[in-house]
Amino acid sequence: MDERKGICLAGSETRQRQKAISFRCDDAEHEIIKAMADFAGVKPATFCRSQVLNKPLPRAARHPAVNQKEVARLIGQMGALQISLENICAATDGKAILTDIQRDLSDIRNAAFQALGRKP
Repeated sequence: MDERKGICLAGSETRQRQKAISFRCDDAEHEIIKAMADFAGVKPATFCRSQVLNKPLPRAARHPAVNQKEVARLIGQMGALQISLENICAATDGKAILTDIQRDLSDIRNAAFQALGRKP
């Protein structure tokens, strides 16, 4: 808080690090740095700073990137759920289809947890 004005300053206005350094890299290097930073749960700049200064990484502030294959599988399961819901409208035996939908929802829930790296 800026006591002179009685207002709170945004984080970008109270930064301790004022200087920026940038460097160029090729596509392969960029992907490696980005992947390693994502795996560590930090921004690429934070990852590079820790490596260059030989300092430990701060605790992960960002959520790691979600595995794209898992997300694609999750989307596919959501499509199957849509079909099941459409079948409810046209079906005469709604109970059997409701069981299928409950199973599909359970599969989606499990896939979401797995994509986030957590246990259901």
